[in-house]
Amino acid sequence: MKKTIYVLFLLIFLTGITSAKINMDNLNESIQNAEQISHQAFEKGMNGFIDVFEQVYRLFMHISLPKSLDKFYKGSTPETPGSQYIDEMFKMADPMIGITTDIQEGDMVNATANFNQFKSQYQKVSKMVPRWQGYWDIGLVNQLGNDLKNKNVPAVFQDVGKIGKGCSKCHANEMPQVWAKYYWKDFDTVNVSTPEGNLSFTDAMTKYLDAGYSGIGSNIREGKQKDAINSSDLFNSTLLNFKQACNDCHKTPRYYYVSDDVLANVTLMGTDIRAGKLADAERIREQLGADICIKCHIVHMPAQDMKDKMEK
Repeated sequence: MKKTIYVLFLLIFLTGITSAKINMDNLNESIQNAEQISHQAFEKGMNGFIDVFEQVYRLFMHISLPKSLDKFYKGSTPETPGSQYIDEMFKMADPMIGITTDIQEGDMVNATANFNQFKSQYQKVSKMVPRWQGYWDIGLVNQLGNDLKNKNVPAVFQDVGKIGKGCSKCHANEMPQVWAKYYWKDFDTVNVSTPEGNLSFTDAMTKYLDAGYSGIGSNIREGKQKDAINSSDLFNSTLLNFKQACNDCHKTPRYYYVSDDVLANVTLMGTDIRAGKLADAERIREQLGADICIKCHIVHMPAQDMKDKMEK
């Protein structure tokens, strides 16, 4: 049991970082999982600590977002950044900024009207996700109203700043998971055409795209021009299939990773290999690694990793 407490403490610590308050139902639900994690990991001694952290983090990510969000984000898809919750947030944000705009213009009448609209919407949105109520402070909003009524302009700006800090804290803690869960499509559901038929995105990446890319470099280093040509052809054809697979998530043309300028360099690399200009081809290959692989991974992998931990 002592080992389980250590694991639960780590879970509580992580939960405290990204949630306004701990959801006891979720925590109680996790105790049995924590017992299993601690039993398996601590049997390995100190080497099991990494296992503990990884498994607890996965457990934490799985419960990091309240289920009450599902109804607000139902039907969200990549490139469709909208939901009932976001609509209500915009209705709150506009009058909040309107308060400071009107004050700067010396228009206290409309500043007060914006405040009344903001307060009403603030109270409404604060109740939409019960688990996030710790981010909201109606006392600060009431203080803002009093300072506005007394025409204490410096205090009004301070109040708005304090309220904004609560908004920023919630956004920093919750937005990345929300985006990953509701806006990013699962790469495991994206298929890519390959010489052996359609494969999952990951399998096609490993077996064909990466095999072609790495094969070019390996064959160039070994001076095997013919094999380098074969690897280049494989990489080129597979990359075009990956470009087509982008349409599973994106409904607009891609201007990076698989854009015309990048594909032109892929073609030039193949031309150099056929001409025996292997050193030139290798320089292009290395640049393609930065232009395609690394940049694409930086954008897509963190969200997919979070999505995996939250949903699987």
